[in-house]
This record gives sequence, C-alpha cells and structure tokens, in this order.
Amino acid sequence: MKVGLILANNRWASPYVEIYTKYLDEAHIDYDIILWNRDHSEAENDLTFKCSEQVNKISLYFKYSSFIKQVLKNKKYEKIVVFSSQVAIFLAFTLLSNYRKRFVLDLRDLAFEQIWFLKFLYKMIVKSAGLNVVSSPGFIKYLPKADYLVSHNLNQEEADNAKNIHYQSNAKIKILTIGAIRNHDSNVEVIDAVVGRNDVDLQFVGKGPSSESLMQYVKVKKCDNISFVGYYNKQEEPEYVKKCSFLNIYYPKVKSHSSILSNRFYVSLIYKKPMLVTHGGIQGDFVEKHGLGVSLENCDDLVSKLNSYLSSLEVGKYELNCNKLLECFVTENKMTKQAVVNFLKN
Repeated sequence: MKVGLILANNRWASPYVEIYTKYLDEAHIDYDIILWNRDHSEAENDLTFKCSEQVNKISLYFKYSSFIKQVLKNKKYEKIVVFSSQVAIFLAFTLLSNYRKRFVLDLRDLAFEQIWFLKFLYKMIVKSAGLNVVSSPGFIKYLPKADYLVSHNLNQEEADNAKNIHYQSNAKIKILTIGAIRNHDSNVEVIDAVVGRNDVDLQFVGKGPSSESLMQYVKVKKCDNISFVGYYNKQEEPEYVKKCSFLNIYYPKVKSHSSILSNRFYVSLIYKKPMLVTHGGIQGDFVEKHGLGVSLENCDDLVSKLNSYLSSLEVGKYELNCNKLLECFVTENKMTKQAVVNFLKN
C-alpha cells in the first residue's frame, strides 16, 4: 500500500507535512510527497512540479493540478492526503470520481473555499472526504458542516518538555515578532505604540512579505528601540524567544486571521512567554479565558496594558494554564493521529 501526500507549496514551506510523515513512518506505511517547487529549491524528480512561466496564479494552479492528475494516474495510490482547499478545488473532479472516501482533506488556513461561487463545490469535496482535518478549531464555523479532527501545528517533543520550562521576567519589556513577517498595518500599530520609548524594545526576527516595508517605516521614524533580524535557523528560535517578555501575535481583524492558531501561539505556551493577540479571534478567546497575555482591541496605551498585565501576573497559575492547554492540544493530536493512521491503513 502506498499513500500520496499532495502539497500546495515547497516542502520547507509546508512544515505540517512532517506530522503526517511521522505518522506514516511509525505505522510503516509507504508514501510519496507531491509538491510545487515554487522557489526551485527542491531536488527535481517526477513528483516535483516546477513552472517558470510568467502566468497568473489561476493558470499556475491549473497547470499544477494537471501535473498531479498525471502523477495519480501513474502511481495509482490507494489513498491520498490533500493539503489546502486550493489544490482540493482544482482536483475536485478527480477527488469526487476516483477518490471518494479515499482521501484526507487537511486545511491549514482559509482560502479559496471562502469564495462564494466555490462554496458548494467545496461542500461536496468535504462530504466526499474520508477524513476532514483542520489545524485550528476556529476554522470550523466557516466551513461546511462535517466531522472535523484537529491537528495542531505542535511539536510533540517540545510540548512534552514544556513542563520543565518556567516563566522568566525581564527588567525591560521586550516584544518579539518571530517567523514570517506579514501584516504590515497591524505591525505598524504595534510600532507606533512603542516607537522611541526607553522602556520597551521591539524586535522582528524573520522574513516575509512585509519585512522590507516595515524596515523602511522604522527607518523613517529614526528610532533605536526597534530592530530587525532577517532569516534565522529554526534551531535559533528558542534563544530569541527566551529573551523576550511578550510574543507579538497581533493580527488584522479579518476572517482568515481571526480563525487561525499561529505557530507563535504554541511557542508562547511552550516557553511561557505571554502573548499579544487580537480580541475577537480564537487566539483572543484562549488568551482571555486562560490569562495567557493581553487581548487587544487596538494598540492604544499598549505599554500601559502590558505593564498592567505583568504587575498582576500570578506566575504559578499562568504556567499551569499554559501546560494544561498544551495537554489538551496534545490529546487532540493523539486522537487525530489514531484516526488518520486507521483510515490510511484500512
């Protein structure tokens, strides 16, 4: 038996695929990874799609879906896992006709399925899937009614070790934005709230579509308390996190961001670093319920809100809440793992 894992991107940009490869390796199930080599960083083979043509995004998806169909025809997988609604929608006919109840549909963010004229098609795909998996329970209210399993973007070893990690305070408030640097406007709100202050440092570590524009914005402001570090190795992440006071996960108030549990959310729980999140989203709900940081309507008087949180922080209770929530997520992941393995094996 062999399973096909179908990505919508490079493997490095799809870290969640490692969750499945670990499941399959442990269950001794053979598999292939079909991917879109968007940045030409992958080794080329018959499972790697590369398109250098300067065509629009929709045309590229059509080309990639044609490539996938040819791979499926040649390989004849018993079952497949499809990551992202974009790929699923372009493969709709194949999924509905050839893989009905023989595929896992895994959704890591909201995208094409929210377009009104695609909603009915996506509903048919969801009903035809053998299993539907989402990375955040926040997605479910925006998706067709179905039974959904949750697969958190959570490293099991890091989660297991989290009980040994304790909250550490800093003499000075240090706010850290680490990972992909997106969302220009919401980050500008944070910048404006702390710019030029001697009692707060703000650091951006990573690269992303907004990193250059934010650097230029800060350069114009001529402030010394905001710094940027570009690309970093994943192994370096703990050292950056340990030095901060708050992790910045303040997102725009839009559906795609309000429904997501970001990687930084889990990092915050593991390393016991309170987070800044947006009120009204699922991250805000968790933060407010469990006292995990500051949930913001906006960044007005941000420093006062941070100081107020720190002055009232009960460290023992905070650490306990972080660990309890991680335990819940680990339990959900174990249930999902068992369901996925059982489905793919039988």
